[in-house]
Amino acid sequence: MNRIGIDLDYANLPSVIELKRKILKEQKQNGLTQVLVFQTRHGYHLELIYDRTISAEENFQIREQYGDCEKRMEYSKKRYNLIGDSYDILFQMKEGVWRRRVWV
Repeated sequence: MNRIGIDLDYANLPSVIELKRKILKEQKQNGLTQVLVFQTRHGYHLELIYDRTISAEENFQIREQYGDCEKRMEYSKKRYNLIGDSYDILFQMKEGVWRRRVWV
């Protein structure tokens, strides 16, 4: 997988924009090519896109570093330990989920 999802519940847009800039600055040398921002019912999602494959361990480390939702992290780690692939649930379609791209 070359994408990492970060779920930022109850965040405001200025703090999300600041975090996006920080991530771009810190992760560029790590192969990060872009950060997409989506507004959701409860806050924002960031999608970090890399030019290389990201291991599960690195995925979890980066998500924790940038404040991903703790419950989602816990669920993803349990899912990874059970089935391996498809552990990042941010990228799975769920019925009734609403989000729209924010161009920042």
